[in-house]
Amino acid sequence: MVSKPAQPRTVFAGNTQDPKTVASQIRKTAERFGCSEVTFVGDCGVLERGQMDDLNEEKFHYITALTKPQIERSREQSGCGMA
Repeated sequence: MVSKPAQPRTVFAGNTQDPKTVASQIRKTAERFGCSEVTFVGDCGVLERGQMDDLNEEKFHYITALTKPQIERSREQSGCGMA
């Protein structure tokens, strides 16, 4: 497998919220690059539940950060505490 970065080359207005840009970029990536396997990487402000659903619909993968509450819940559930 060969990995190549693919950028849709779109510039949004400075006041555009990140989650509003993801769906159009997913479509552009799928159409422009003809990729069958894509992994989007974004922080938790960019990839929220709706955007993850869009990625899943295209059968794309994603990597995102956990929020602080998610980390705390995970620690509580696993019994791991702070060192």
